[in-house]
Amino acid sequence: QASGTNSGQFVFRFNESNLTYAARQCLYQDFSSWNNIGFKTTSTNSQWIASNAEIRDDASRPWRGKRACFMESNGLSYVLSPPLPDGLGEVAFYYRNWETNGSPATEVYIQKSPTGGTNPSEWETLVTLAGITATNYIRYSLSTNDRHNCRYIRIMNSTNPPTRGRLCIDEILLANAGAGIILTNAGVIPAEPAAEEAVMLT
Repeated sequence: QASGTNSGQFVFRFNESNLTYAARQCLYQDFSSWNNIGFKTTSTNSQWIASNAEIRDDASRPWRGKRACFMESNGLSYVLSPPLPDGLGEVAFYYRNWETNGSPATEVYIQKSPTGGTNPSEWETLVTLAGITATNYIRYSLSTNDRHNCRYIRIMNSTNPPTRGRLCIDEILLANAGAGIILTNAGVIPAEPAAEEAVMLT
């Protein structure tokens, strides 16, 4: 039961095998509300930032009949999320190689940051998807429950010259982390337990 007033975007997950379910607030971006930008630039929409990228309709690279984000291969090219106040529970998106023949292959990095800044030291790579040659959109999803230094998510195209091609992405979903507990000054009884002893957390 969700009581009170709940606004914004939500993602619902239902497991048909064990009948468990989850409902979490999320951020979602399918670029359909962005201006049709036919040249590489940095643009913003509802606190999302697309840097060094095109956002437009493209009949050669369609996805559900809507526009997508086309990331460049020269210089830093990425999509940066608005702030995630509760950390990350899931990241999902669709991607493909921009070239209609899938060559050259490229790779993409999913990164997190506490600040969302421009210094590389502010970012930690969670996952690298390498060898992307697909010419049809593929869905990627990562489930986690990350509250540590995870206020911003960046999806960045390859910065590795041997695997640096253009990339298409669309339908980005970022779900908030679920409930959790933070313990401070925790201790155990006994203080130095043997392997066979029961342990109590205090």
